[in-house]
Amino acid sequence: MQTLLLLAAAIFPQGEVLVDATVEPASVQAGATVELRVGMDIPAGWHVYHPDQDSANGITVSVEVEGAEAAGKLACDKAPRVHRETIGSKVYETLWLFGSPEFTLPIKVEGPPGVRTLGVEVGWQICNESLCLPPESTFLSVALEVLPGEAGAVKTGGPEVVPGAGSVQSRVQEKMAQGLLTFLLAAALAGLATLATPCVFPMIPITVSFFTKRSESGMGSPLGNAAAYGLGIILTFAGLGLGASLALGAGGANLVASNPWLNLGLAAMFLILAFSLLGFYEIRAPRFLENFAARTQAGGRKKSGYGAVVLMAVAFTVTAFTCTVGFVGGLLALAAGTADWLYILSGMLVYATVFALPFFLLALFPSALQKMPQAGGWMNGIKVSMGWLEIVAAWKFLSNADLYWDWEILTRPVVVWITLIPFVLWALYLFGVYKTPGDLERARPGPIRMVLGLGVVALAFYVGTGLSGKPYAGPIEGYFPPASYGKAHEGDFVPGPAEMNWWLDYQAAFAQAVEEDKPLFVDFTGVSCINCRRMEGNIFPHPEVRPLLEQFVRAELWVDKPPFGEWNMSFQIERFNTSQQPLYVVVDPRKGDPSKGQVVAVLDVYPGYDPDPNRFAAFLRKGLDGR
Repeated sequence: MQTLLLLAAAIFPQGEVLVDATVEPASVQAGATVELRVGMDIPAGWHVYHPDQDSANGITVSVEVEGAEAAGKLACDKAPRVHRETIGSKVYETLWLFGSPEFTLPIKVEGPPGVRTLGVEVGWQICNESLCLPPESTFLSVALEVLPGEAGAVKTGGPEVVPGAGSVQSRVQEKMAQGLLTFLLAAALAGLATLATPCVFPMIPITVSFFTKRSESGMGSPLGNAAAYGLGIILTFAGLGLGASLALGAGGANLVASNPWLNLGLAAMFLILAFSLLGFYEIRAPRFLENFAARTQAGGRKKSGYGAVVLMAVAFTVTAFTCTVGFVGGLLALAAGTADWLYILSGMLVYATVFALPFFLLALFPSALQKMPQAGGWMNGIKVSMGWLEIVAAWKFLSNADLYWDWEILTRPVVVWITLIPFVLWALYLFGVYKTPGDLERARPGPIRMVLGLGVVALAFYVGTGLSGKPYAGPIEGYFPPASYGKAHEGDFVPGPAEMNWWLDYQAAFAQAVEEDKPLFVDFTGVSCINCRRMEGNIFPHPEVRPLLEQFVRAELWVDKPPFGEWNMSFQIERFNTSQQPLYVVVDPRKGDPSKGQVVAVLDVYPGYDPDPNRFAAFLRKGLDGR
């Protein structure tokens, strides 16, 4: 499941902001003051920092103007939400803005009469409760007419985006949708995966039997029965998921990312489900739920109203929830960090709709399943395929726990090998080499199974390339442990990203930087930080980046594992006002007190994941040149 969510998260970008600018009035005398208005459209679940916030606590919204002089302070039409976070005995406060705030900046216009263009640079950093993206800026231009003598008729001035930036109006719908597409795609994938769980398949013949009896008895129309059944499943699943998110908080699902015991529990759950799907044993819902479903089914056959159908759907959903809770939990984990309950609800509705669609069709045409050729064979093939995928997902949770405790058992080569095994066995199954206990006979692969089998073989070959030590391209790099994990080391240094030595203790790294008179590069990272692995595996070794990193003393600060995790997290939040990873900082060690972890001269900060090595190299050069 986590693998599916990981791949979905990489397909569509998130967190893009729309910006426009106008001046009012757009025609004034020389020496007059006008208002520059900057509008922002922030995706749901994300926020920017209010200009009134201390800039030392985060990168606030900024507006700079070329061609005019600022005549006052940047203001915002919305009151910010005050966010407080307690670390130890200290309380840290930031000011968050959501939705569509508008900023105003008074500017004084000088110069000769005529139409002129003012250059406007707007900067911001967008964050949610789980991560912050790299700081961004955009350049706009606004038209302004300077009038001679008395002011003439007021003209409207609109944004004139610089060439290549595109039309703001034409991209509004696209930008608003991008922040939600990843979540909805993952929800659809989770719904498809749920259909193969062992608690769901037994409901297929029950559904066919239930609606066949109602059809023979003339109870309700086929479309009415199907609609009531489908809506009952959708609303019940959406209610269960929304209730869980409200009870725990969407951010509470993030505990899975760093808690080793929860990772072990999820790994065990996926392995139990996987071997059940492979046919070694059967997982059954608790008996009281089975009795509830049986009583509801029997009663629904005798009652003519659609209420009985809805109750049957509720019984089915509650019964199936025993096996599907892992998928719902993974979906809520992907939603962690969104502050909008409608965002979570929309994902749950997509998940439940995809899950309910086959049962809607069975209810609409209850005899269709019996007419499908070799129905039992292809359904068991889906179950077995999902079983091998769930084993692959289980290795990710196990490797997270291993990395947290530094057991150095599930290193990258080991995880590559144990990931290859289920892929190879899956391909052999699709090719008909063996059968599982759920198959009546060994399958004779047709064209579809052959194509799927070849696809699995190709995926296995790609996974196997990781044994060479080279990083994977794309999001799959985040699935595996760091390439340096488990390698032997001597002294206080440890092998880390880009095959270089790194300090794990910030104070020791600071002292070393002072001794060598070098700048200090700090990498705030986490055990299950997918984007951290991608930056460390794909960006750090890049030919444009690695030579620059060699000029620094390097510190790799894990914020969620012993022995320095608690101190590293407190230091990151206290000094840089964020708890998100990855975060990269270049500091000047000639200033500050390393014994107290103080940093006076921060040369540059680079938050979040960015796949462009040239931008990261420019960040490092700026840090080197800033000393």
